[in-house]
Amino acid sequence: DNDNASVSHDDDGGEMLQSQNTNQQQKNQQHPDHRYYDPYRTLRWSIVGLTLHGPYFLTTFRKLDAVLGTVTATNSTLRGLSLVMKKTTVAQFIIFPPYLVALFSYMGLMEHTIHHHQNNNNLSTNKSTDNNNKNKSNKMPHSSSKDIQESIVTKVKHHVPTAFLSGCAFWPIVNSINFAFVPSWARVPYLASVGGIWNGYLSFINANANAKQQQQ
Repeated sequence: DNDNASVSHDDDGGEMLQSQNTNQQQKNQQHPDHRYYDPYRTLRWSIVGLTLHGPYFLTTFRKLDAVLGTVTATNSTLRGLSLVMKKTTVAQFIIFPPYLVALFSYMGLMEHTIHHHQNNNNLSTNKSTDNNNKNKSNKMPHSSSKDIQESIVTKVKHHVPTAFLSGCAFWPIVNSINFAFVPSWARVPYLASVGGIWNGYLSFINANANAKQQQQ
């Protein structure tokens, strides 16, 4: 059952991030054509859901249950409330911040990789369609590893504090309900559902920041 739950949680993480990202693009796409859709953006969030979001929270929440225990019917009201508060505090201030740092670092690296791939495709197209501009096309700037690192650090510094403060108003409530009332068998769909809402918000602030950077 645990193995099945692990696979289910990882799949739910990828599917929910993909679904929420697609919906968010439809609501918040600053493109002159309202039908515009960026498949690379959906791909990035799907990868994040499958390889980071799902595995990370599945592992850390299991360890949290193992260390602090779970709320059961035999717990007194006071003990149960104390346990919920402890687990919610640990989740918010110990588990959540490293995830945000990893998330935006991961997104920054993937965005650079995809943009580099797109630039190479554009360069190949320019070479085949306009040989007169060959020399100009070859002068397309190439990002160094230092530039990439600085870009990722900047993204983390700008996004993580905003996301963390917003999360302080969202996740403590969600996790309190989770730890107090949601049975273990229902945590996967519950966290996947509310996580989809949250990651729709993360997709929103990430896309807005990218749009502003491109305008500068």
